[in-house]
Amino acid sequence: MNQRIRELSEQAGIPAIDGEWDYNNRTLLVKYNNEWRPAVPSEIISTMIQSERGLEKFAQLIIEECANVADENYIHRGSRTCGLAIRLHFGVE
Repeated sequence: MNQRIRELSEQAGIPAIDGEWDYNNRTLLVKYNNEWRPAVPSEIISTMIQSERGLEKFAQLIIEECANVADENYIHRGSRTCGLAIRLHFGVE
């Protein structure tokens, strides 16, 4: 995916965790003061709730962006390859 998807997710309020999964200890690690530590349950739950609230807005932003790309592609190129234009716009193969 490309930078535009990241921008739309931020605009929708979907938080990103700077974390990694520790497979050995089955724990989510988060970076805090430049050091990795296990995430506490409240951090994980808070992030999940914020993500859930942002999903609908994210979907709306994606749909609007797709419609704009399709309109521009059809108007400027007189082409019916709107699906390809949308995939290229979002970096989806």
